[in-house]
Amino acid sequence: MTKQELAAKIWATANVLRKNIKASEYKDYILGFMFYKYLSDREIEFIEDEGGTKEDLQGMTATDDFNYFRDNLGYFIAYDDLFSAWQTLGQKLGAQTVTAAIERFYQSLSEKSARVFYVYNQDVDRHSGVFNALDAGLSKLGENIGSRDKAIRDIIGLVAQIPTRSQSYDVLGYIYEYLIQQFSSEAKKDGAFYTPHELTSLMARIIAERLKDRCSKYIQVYDPCVGTAGLLLNIGKEIGKYHDKHYIKYYGQELITETSNLAKMNLFMKKIPVENLILRNADTLDEDWPIDPENACGPLSVDAVTANPPYSAHWDPELHTSDERFRQYGLAPSTKADLAFLLHCLYHIKPDGIVAIVLPHGVLSRSGAAEEEIRKNLIENNNIETIIGLPSNLFFSTGIPVIVMILSKNRAASDVLFIDASQSFQKDKTQNVLQASDVQRIYDAVIARRDIPHFARLVSKEQIVAEGYNLNIPRYISATQEEAPYDLYALMTGEIAKDELESFADCWQQFPQLRSKLFTADGSYSRFRTEDIAGVVHADEDVAALQSDFQTQCQGFHTYLTHTLIDSPADERTHDTIADTLFQTFRQSPLVDVYDIYQAFSDRWTAIEADLTRIHEEGREICRQIEPDIVLKKNAKTKSASKKSWSACAAKSSPWASSRRPTSQKTSPRSRSCCAKPTKPPQPFRTSLRISPRMPKKPSSRTTTTRSTSSRSSRPPSSRPSTSPPTTSPHSGSCCTRLTPRKPTRKKPRPPLPNSRKRPKPRRNLSPMQRSTTCSKRPGSPP
Repeated sequence: MTKQELAAKIWATANVLRKNIKASEYKDYILGFMFYKYLSDREIEFIEDEGGTKEDLQGMTATDDFNYFRDNLGYFIAYDDLFSAWQTLGQKLGAQTVTAAIERFYQSLSEKSARVFYVYNQDVDRHSGVFNALDAGLSKLGENIGSRDKAIRDIIGLVAQIPTRSQSYDVLGYIYEYLIQQFSSEAKKDGAFYTPHELTSLMARIIAERLKDRCSKYIQVYDPCVGTAGLLLNIGKEIGKYHDKHYIKYYGQELITETSNLAKMNLFMKKIPVENLILRNADTLDEDWPIDPENACGPLSVDAVTANPPYSAHWDPELHTSDERFRQYGLAPSTKADLAFLLHCLYHIKPDGIVAIVLPHGVLSRSGAAEEEIRKNLIENNNIETIIGLPSNLFFSTGIPVIVMILSKNRAASDVLFIDASQSFQKDKTQNVLQASDVQRIYDAVIARRDIPHFARLVSKEQIVAEGYNLNIPRYISATQEEAPYDLYALMTGEIAKDELESFADCWQQFPQLRSKLFTADGSYSRFRTEDIAGVVHADEDVAALQSDFQTQCQGFHTYLTHTLIDSPADERTHDTIADTLFQTFRQSPLVDVYDIYQAFSDRWTAIEADLTRIHEEGREICRQIEPDIVLKKNAKTKSASKKSWSACAAKSSPWASSRRPTSQKTSPRSRSCCAKPTKPPQPFRTSLRISPRMPKKPSSRTTTTRSTSSRSSRPPSSRPSTSPPTTSPHSGSCCTRLTPRKPTRKKPRPPLPNSRKRPKPRRNLSPMQRSTTCSKRPGSPP
């Protein structure tokens, strides 16, 4: 089972198990147990790498052994508290077992790990740790002890399906992020903690491009509204392509405690060293953070700041009149703290640092003296580099359109790049989703910083000042193209207007002789010279030359792609290498949009990535294995699933698989005799539909049917009724005969009852009142 299939299965089961619990609350239990399983598996993996076994933990009592685990892992889990040990308890497993194990886990933490996973505050609550939901919140899983214990056993059984050892493609991390996305989609208004992966990838690539040439030992990144740490993780992944991942420090701050815990789990499962994680559960605007450890009173300046803050949040600007973060630019209004978050991010970057922040579209043009003053100061100080307008309905929590703003300090240039990507999306149910080609197109435009018709425009500072510091994107660039008015004369006569032909100027430039071969001009309109349009086009020498060159390019790329996919691991590095080669091969191809080719490659990569990973992990022999795919059908009485039949697509790699049945499979005498020796190997299905072989239904008593020539009959062949010839089932691939019923005879009309009479029809010359009176009288009633 691939990681995508396993993640979908766990989500479907979790959605059933949570019953009446809110998705935003149930996620804390599922993800909390997943993280505890990760810690248990990591400890077992560590002791096996050291030459021991899991059973060695049973007799461990010495303090030195405990300290050895604390120094290397940062924690210690006793044998009886391991996740795998919980699975063996059966009905004895309950809430009390989990609570006691979590308490012992907190006590075993090293000083560095305790700073991240456990915060002791005697005045507030001593259980202020990463497992708050499992330690103090289990009461929400049921009304009594029995129901809570059963819910815990169900969750542990669900999480136990995840593979034990972490593999190279990180199954646990993938499922963790997948569940976060699904829970956010389910919770809707509670889904503010999740930023779409495509958006975080775009921001991370822009930041990594800026920081790739840094020479400092440590790269510091900060997210003041960290959420589940999706932005930080993507930045770390992209920067890790140019720098050592162990020298990236992550700073994060989150107001919601449960979401902050999710961020800690998410970062730790990526094997980031604990000393590189500096996370805080606090309000970003109320108290400035992070603080420079070398200067306790000064702010910490980092290389990059990224954020997706809550939109139009309320705050109290009166408490920050002397705050150094806002002194130079101004205070945001009390009901819209969007620009306050922006100024906080700008305050904490180095002079050559970069900010990438997601904001609502309204910050570009909202009226009000406070926000107008902040926009003016940002333009005058040359802080704004790029403004990217994105489609609406990208987030689960809101449908408003958003922007990504790129800022920096001490910038010499004064121009601003405006990108209108509001039409760059694909519809996915009720959400709009950025495709891989959309992300790549935006990224290329940001790096190139040049004008692209109907997409990007570099605007001077003087023009922005002339617009009153209004940064609304449609004032400078618009992706919406005006439709040409209908030409009534062309519609009525069938001729083609000159303006319509001019819209294909790229084609006429590439094929100079083609237009004169196809059309004859008559003033402002043209007519076709021939009816064989396709023949004329393909006969053109320039068209034939273009086709030949493009086929040569495709053939060369196909050869390269085949060897690369088979010989290289299916990881992010291989994907990027193929994508770079794709753009180098097809970017200069005329009349071809290279982003469409890249999107096709990206779609196929998503479909085959899991298969490629399994081939590299388990060997090429897996391609020859037959994988049975049993169709499960629910029993209407017992509501349980049972094995009814084997799917026709049982084996994905062998064309003979559909004729093989398990020995325990019960079949009817007819299917056994006909399917035992197929005369021809059935062809594999090229579809994802699962079709089960069915026996023909029993014919009706009013219908005459034919029989097979080999079946018994009391009549001689000549006296049998003639019917249509027997047909063969296309699904079985055998000689099974399908019974074809005769055409049913027309039923005679049923005679009326002796005492029934037809209601008299009203005459047309009656008035409406008379008609209703006549129709309402019963037969035989007095007038």
